[in-house]
Formats: sequence, C-alpha cells, structure tokens
Amino acid sequence: MKSKESRYHHKKIKGGALQYIVALSLLIFFLMGMFILKAHYSNLHVNEVIISERLIDQLSSAKLLLKHQPSLVNKTGQRELEVLDDKITLKSEHWGVFDLVELESKYRHQSKKEIFMLGDNIWEKERPSLYLADKKRYLSVCGDTWVGGLVYLPPLGVRRSYVDGVGYYREKVIQGEIRKSEQNLPKVNEKHLERFEEQWKLDLDGDSIIAWEEVSEDYLKRSFRKRALVFHSTEEIHLRNMSLKGKIKLISDKAIIIYATSNLEQSILVAPRVIFKKACKVNCQIYAKDFVELGADSRLTYPSIVFMNGLNPKKEFIIKGSSEFHGEIMVLGKKENEMPSVKLNSDAKIKGFLYCDGTIEMEGEVAGSVYTNRFLLKTRSAMYENHLLNNRLDLTDLDSSYAGVVWLSEGTKKEIIEYLW
Repeated sequence: MKSKESRYHHKKIKGGALQYIVALSLLIFFLMGMFILKAHYSNLHVNEVIISERLIDQLSSAKLLLKHQPSLVNKTGQRELEVLDDKITLKSEHWGVFDLVELESKYRHQSKKEIFMLGDNIWEKERPSLYLADKKRYLSVCGDTWVGGLVYLPPLGVRRSYVDGVGYYREKVIQGEIRKSEQNLPKVNEKHLERFEEQWKLDLDGDSIIAWEEVSEDYLKRSFRKRALVFHSTEEIHLRNMSLKGKIKLISDKAIIIYATSNLEQSILVAPRVIFKKACKVNCQIYAKDFVELGADSRLTYPSIVFMNGLNPKKEFIIKGSSEFHGEIMVLGKKENEMPSVKLNSDAKIKGFLYCDGTIEMEGEVAGSVYTNRFLLKTRSAMYENHLLNNRLDLTDLDSSYAGVVWLSEGTKKEIIEYLW
C-alpha cells in the first residue's frame, strides 16, 4: 500500500496541461475584460444618448420660445437664452424681410446646432381676401368671378355688371363677409421699409464682397452659417447657365436678367430692374425700384419675395401668362396721380400676399390676400375701372401652414419657414 501511494505522490503533471491552464486563464481574463469594457461603453453610449436627447429638448424649447416671443429676434447679433435651466447661444440676423436664426446647445463635450429661417404666422390676426381702398367707386363683378372670405370694400359696395356682353353668373356677389374700407390702404410697417433700404447697402465689415466681373465659376454655393457672399456690378448682370445656392446676394446698379438655364435657391437679387425670361424655375427674394417681370410659364417657388419701392412712381410688376408666384409681393411708390401697377396676365396665379399701392390689372387668380387702390380691366373694346371678370380671390384657398410676412402691423407669432445648412 505504501509503495502505491509513493508512486502517485511522485507522479508529475505534463507541461502541455500547464500551458492549457495558462491559456484558459488568459482567455477568461480577456473575456472578463471585454465584458467590463462593453459594460463601460454601454454606459457611455447611454449617457451620450441621454445628453443628445437633452440637447434636442433644449433646442425644441428654444424654438418654441422664439415662436411665441418675436421680440427675441428683432435685434441682430449673438446672445444667450435661458432654457430648461441651461443656456443656449442665439445668433440672429436679417435675410431680406425674413429672420435667420442659429441656435447652439452645449452640454459637457457635446453640442448641437440648428439654423433656420423665420417668418410670421399670418393667421394670428384676421386677414382679408380683398382690401379695396375707398376711391368713391363700386366694385363690379362679371362672369364667373369668385370673391370669398372677409372682404373690405368702399361704402358704395359691390354690384353685378356686364363686360362685352358678359354678365355675372353667381347668385351671391361676394361669398363672404363684407366690411367698409378706408380711403387709403393700411400703412406698411416702417421696419420693412428700412429693410428694403438695407438691401442696397454694401456691408464692408459683415459680408464678403466681390466684383461680379471677377466670377468665373458657373456654380456658387454658400452656407448660411457663414458671412453672406455679395456680388456687385455697376453694369447689367446676365445669369445664363449658372446656379446660385444659399447665402448669396447679387446687386446691380442697372439690371439683373435671369434665363431659364439658371437656378437660384434662397438668394437675394437687388437692382432697379429684374427680369426673368420665359420658363424660369427659381426661389429668391427680389428688391427693385423700377421694374420686375416674371416671364411666361415661369415659377417663383415659396418663399419668394418681390419688394418694390423707391422714387419712381411708375414702377411695374408683370406676371406673364401661365406663371405662378408663391410668396409675398409688395409694390409701393404712389405719388399724386402717378401710381405703380401690377399686371397678372391670363392663367397666372399668386399664392400668398399681394399689396399694390396703385393699380392691379387682374386676369389671373390669387389664393391669399390682395390689397389695392383700384382694379383695371382692359378688353379689345374698352377699359373698365374696378371690374373683375372671371377672377378668383380667396384667402381660404391658401394652405393653412403658409407662413409669410405681417406687413401692416407687428407680428405676434413666428413660424419656421425652412431649415438651412
């Protein structure tokens, strides 16, 4: 028995088994380390997600605050907002008649930014489909004319009439509520007139200004997070086979002419005369003093702007046949008996807002609001004042999500028009 125990006592374990045990131990330690790292990074990921959600909540709260407190973006520059017990950086500036806003939310090593364009909620206050100033004339309706919604008319009111033997077909002359208008149109808010004048100034400190004659590229793109790229020329600017996108402004001392081969997105055009040739499809803001023309079969997409003002009382805006304009039109400059005019040709359509402190020749239709001193209807045989023939004017045709500009008072609520880059 003793010899048997001695035999087992002196038996050695093979070296290969020790290597196996060491390798197995290292594998176990490695796996344990992996599990610990995984748990650590899972916790980090959870924390990252929590922080990210917190930043998103802060931005959402800040946007809600801006919507209900328009005064926060009235002044340009950078400042801080207190949101959800944290501070958010707010940068605001004007881009034409709209407001550019950049928000930045930070927490620890994370940050989130958003930049967007703000307009006014036009539905906060009652807005009419038509405001016709009281110039001691009737409004006469003929053919298949439809005027719906709230309407402000001269005290003489509205009547059925005939144009070239065509009478009025509908049972009611106005398909909505009628109120009395004043002798003059409601005045435009002074801040918009100031912004019009700002467009003609070259900001040598705030913008990157380049002579248009030095441009050689056919594609120009500028982020709204950067300073505006401003091109200036003392001569006419012709845009052929070019694409302008983003924070770009063109200023000409004479005229800007755009051809169908060019594309514009979010840019600003400033010139005494701006002409869009046939079949243009663009999105831009236009500031002019004398003349604007939108060629036939063209389309200015939302949120486009035409703002005309200046010393020339004979200014004119023409929208040719089968064209569409989506946005805001403001034509000012009446002087005594000389008045600016808007001509909306056959099958042309406006979706938004039209204000002309003069005369409108209305052959098309407007889904939105129209403010004017008088209408003018020309036929082959005669000219008629304050006559509408086969027109449609109705604010309720405008999409309820439309955000534009409150021109005639202070806006009480803002809306995000679009997010930018």
